[in-house]
Amino acid sequence: MNQIEDLNSRDQEAIKRLLAIDPSSLNYAQILHLRARRSYLSNEQKFKYCGVLYFPRPFLYQDIKNALKFLSIFTNQIILAIISGLIVYWIIKLSGW
Repeated sequence: MNQIEDLNSRDQEAIKRLLAIDPSSLNYAQILHLRARRSYLSNEQKFKYCGVLYFPRPFLYQDIKNALKFLSIFTNQIILAIISGLIVYWIIKLSGW
């Protein structure tokens, strides 16, 4: 299993320096550095820094995912309904109703 001690001394110091900083005050470059080396962190460190180590899910992610899954089931029917609706609208418009 990877551990911080497996890294060379320069990388060890860099990770230890980053782990001493509060997770909410890390800048983007520091976050990327930690993400790249997260396999070297212990489970406790991963838990503490989970907010910056993993990409957050967008707001309403599960709802959007379920809606898209539902729509993908009926894609052909939806497309057919839109096309037929446009044709009916076009016929009504041409006939002068």
